[in-house]
Amino acid sequence: MLHRGLPDFGVAIFDLDGTILDSLHIWQQIDVDFLSLRGFEVPDDYMQTIQPLGSYDTAVYTIRRFHLNERPEDLQAEWFSMAYKAYRDSLELKPGVFQFVSLLSEMGIPMAVASSSDRLLIDAALERNHLSGMIREIVTVKDAGKGKGFPDIYRLAARRLGKKPQQCCVFEDIPEALRSARKAGCFAVGLYDAINRIPFPILAQDADLCVHSFEELIMEA
Repeated sequence: MLHRGLPDFGVAIFDLDGTILDSLHIWQQIDVDFLSLRGFEVPDDYMQTIQPLGSYDTAVYTIRRFHLNERPEDLQAEWFSMAYKAYRDSLELKPGVFQFVSLLSEMGIPMAVASSSDRLLIDAALERNHLSGMIREIVTVKDAGKGKGFPDIYRLAARRLGKKPQQCCVFEDIPEALRSARKAGCFAVGLYDAINRIPFPILAQDADLCVHSFEELIMEA
């Protein structure tokens, strides 16, 4: 049985990092290691700034911000090699995710992942955590052509699942993505993640419903 605050939705669209996958600490460490090799510390606003971006746009932003004489493609390759092993071998789902996704699957609700991460990382994480058979579509910001500061990725995910955005429930962990999901016409659920350092009340301002974990979205019958 689902949380009473959820609407009667026909499609579920999940963000990956920080929402269903406990992975933000990996990216934080990658940021620390990458920038320290170049003589920089991670600025306080860096992670929050890059979260809605795809890897290429993140690389462009990083090069511009730190005045690096490097190519975006080389940064992407370096980050990918640092991340892939963790996604394939060690990263776990956040509490209640497997149970929630399994419940939606039993209810016959189609599901998609909409993520800023590379498709190979997404595939590795879903396979490792036994979600591949339940997630029907994977949509990246590369597919959408824009980052999560825009509603395009949610509209594309809905279209691939054969539904209108108004029939979709989107699960995200940052305000900018929640605002974009709502702009697309979706019902937006905020998932709090302490690593984000976004206070729960701030996250809730941009969500139709906000919870601390997927465990709260599963009600006893």
